[in-house]
Amino acid sequence: MGFFNSLKCTVGIHDWTEWAFDQENSCEQTRSCRRCEKHSHQTTHNPGAWEYLLPQDCTVKRRCSRCGHEETAKHHNFGNWEYVRDGFCDQEQACERCGAAEARVVHMWGVWEYESPTSCSQVRLCRRCGNQEDGQTIHKWEGWQPISAEQEERRCNHCGTVEARQTAV
Repeated sequence: MGFFNSLKCTVGIHDWTEWAFDQENSCEQTRSCRRCEKHSHQTTHNPGAWEYLLPQDCTVKRRCSRCGHEETAKHHNFGNWEYVRDGFCDQEQACERCGAAEARVVHMWGVWEYESPTSCSQVRLCRRCGNQEDGQTIHKWEGWQPISAEQEERRCNHCGTVEARQTAV
């Protein structure tokens, strides 16, 4: 085999053959390294199309054309999301085959506004159900004004909050 080929395999650099099926009606495949005794295995099915089993059920099945392996799953055919009732944000969608339903909440948020004329807290309301979501506090600051040789402050024009800081010496 040679020292360098042996070294390549030792560090994981193999010279693999193509994948080959182990038997006629099997999906098990093997490949071998041309330089060492290492073998690698995998399973590769050749599944057909999904087919529904019953008219009002969403269970589907498919079969491998090579080995006959079967797998089943649920494939729902959901319709559009719809609000459940006026004034609420609950939505549902139902499967058109079996009737299974999923639910979610989708608010229709308005724009961010100040909570009140003297507050800098932002809120927004849902236009559909009236729920409130709290947001950031956004002050409308004046410029910094000196209040001593070592300090300056600024005031919010909207809520009156005062903020002070040390000045650079």
